[in-house]
Amino acid sequence: MQINKNSPLVLYDIFVYDIKSCHYSILQKLGYDLSQIDEKNKKQRNTQIGYMMKDNPQLTSVLRSITISLVDEFILRNNVKPEEMICRLYDGLLITRPCKIFDQYTEFGLRSIYQNLIISNNRDSYIAIDNNQEMVIKGIANRYPQIDNCYYKLLKINYSNKQSIFKSLQKLKDEICNCEDPNLFCIPIKDKYEIFLKRYGSMKISETIINMLDTDEIDKKFYFEMYLKPFFDSIVITYI
Repeated sequence: MQINKNSPLVLYDIFVYDIKSCHYSILQKLGYDLSQIDEKNKKQRNTQIGYMMKDNPQLTSVLRSITISLVDEFILRNNVKPEEMICRLYDGLLITRPCKIFDQYTEFGLRSIYQNLIISNNRDSYIAIDNNQEMVIKGIANRYPQIDNCYYKLLKINYSNKQSIFKSLQKLKDEICNCEDPNLFCIPIKDKYEIFLKRYGSMKISETIINMLDTDEIDKKFYFEMYLKPFFDSIVITYI
């Protein structure tokens, strides 16, 4: 993922183009027998193709080379300027305007339009919400549902009103820093949970221990700074 270092940090109406079922589509065009792969089951499809690539490094090289070339060709044919491209993905891109010229080789097309897109201030991740109110999160490690819910609240702020923006940011920060539900701070790690305490740092605990935790002992500031602050900073920089 390559995020444009000169793009605004908060954007609206961003067009997302990519190759549908990327590796599957390319293998199909190359004449591979894919009869044992269910195209509609994305997880299973990707797993099976992953095994094919693992067993055949040359195939991996071919798939990656073709994918990169297809994205390059799409950018060239649509005359996408550097300032219009917000982020280049492995099999697609995020741009500020619609495109009309598509590749006939694969199903390269419009997949979504992001209503809101917020890039972290260090430009290594982003969060977005599309026209169907579905959230997209990229570049953030160790995510879990409770934190994703915080991102959703961040994306749903009324960005047309400056006063509302800063009130909403403060409210969300207070919700995290004053939260008395320990589940917000328990990061799932396999069959355990990782939690960060003020005095002891990182600890692994079992699910049975969660509700016994004293939330005053949890380093809530750490969670805010790790998960939310990069996006808070981008919003403040944009609207201050």
